[in-house]
Amino acid sequence: MKVTLWRAGPPGVDSVTGLSSWTTARDLAADYSTARFYGFGGPCLYRADIADARVLDLRRDAHVALDAVGFDLDDFDAEPLHDLCRVWADVFCRRGYDWVAFVEGPDLARDEWLHLGNKPVPVTEEPA
Repeated sequence: MKVTLWRAGPPGVDSVTGLSSWTTARDLAADYSTARFYGFGGPCLYRADIADARVLDLRRDAHVALDAVGFDLDDFDAEPLHDLCRVWADVFCRRGYDWVAFVEGPDLARDEWLHLGNKPVPVTEEPA
């Protein structure tokens, strides 16, 4: 599977390390490069082309996918999936995953991808 992911961030970056949030929607990432989302992104827009990565895909049915890796989402319904994936990131990483993909929010129209931070993600700066 090959996918292009986007995020906003500080200038002068050639790779992103650590736990980081991404989206498949360029326009959403570009929003995070504006003052509207000050503190959550940065002034630059970055693209990463991802291939040959192990992805825990929760986009269709998070309950089924998490059950398959030994988690019961029903135990954690009070928290947003975004927060839960961050809490479990170390466990997912130890199980061999590089990314977790999920949808969240009222319209469930946009994918969010969480990089688990186990290796740097090379990026290319794009015009916002």
